[in-house]
Parts: sequence; structure tokens; C-alpha cells
Amino acid sequence: MRPKLGGLSGWHSGVALGENAIFHNTLDGGPHLDTLHEFSAGMPVWVLPSAVGSQTDYEIMLSRALAVTGRRYNAYWYNCEDAASEVRYGIPRSPTRERVLKGGFTLLGLFLMAKALGGK
Repeated sequence: MRPKLGGLSGWHSGVALGENAIFHNTLDGGPHLDTLHEFSAGMPVWVLPSAVGSQTDYEIMLSRALAVTGRRYNAYWYNCEDAASEVRYGIPRSPTRERVLKGGFTLLGLFLMAKALGGK
């Protein structure tokens, strides 16, 4: 992972699929493979422990990466976190989206409670 570009806060996620190959999902390229240098975009990169425990795990992750290559990037429905999670674990998931949704539902609930209490 590396800091997001363009002044956005947060992290850009990818999955290492070899010594110099990073699979990630970008607005301009969709899910695709880049070199570590291209992925870093001149920024520091942090490598988290890999989900690869064997050659079979690596082949499964590579197969998943190939299956989603060419899919369109969508900041909300299929972002870099979704693509990285799908390749690593087989399920697209975005913790950032989950936090935003949880916060939105909390605010909506508070608004409805305040409206209900104010209406009495």
C-alpha cells in the first residue's frame, strides 16, 4: 500500500504477485498489473504480510487477478480495496466504504430520532 495520489487522504491498496509485480485498481487503468516502481508513483510503499503460503495460494491469487482484469474502476462499488481483497481472499471488500456507510447510517438514525423527539 502507498499514500493515495492527488491530495486524497488514505491508502492505495495493491497485491504483490511476484518480486516486481503489483496488481491494483486505478481510475485510469482499472484492475491491472504494474511494476513496483509504477505502483509506487514515487511514494513510499508499505508491504503487509502476504496471504500466499504456497505455490497453490499464489496460483489462486494470480487466477483471481486475471479474472478481474479489465473490469471498470468505480470509487464506490469497485475500488482499489475491493480489487485487492478479491485477489487475496476471493471476496471484494472495502473497509473505507464500510466505515462511510456505517457513519451515514448513524447520522441518519440520529436525524430521525431528533425529528421524532422534536415532533412531540
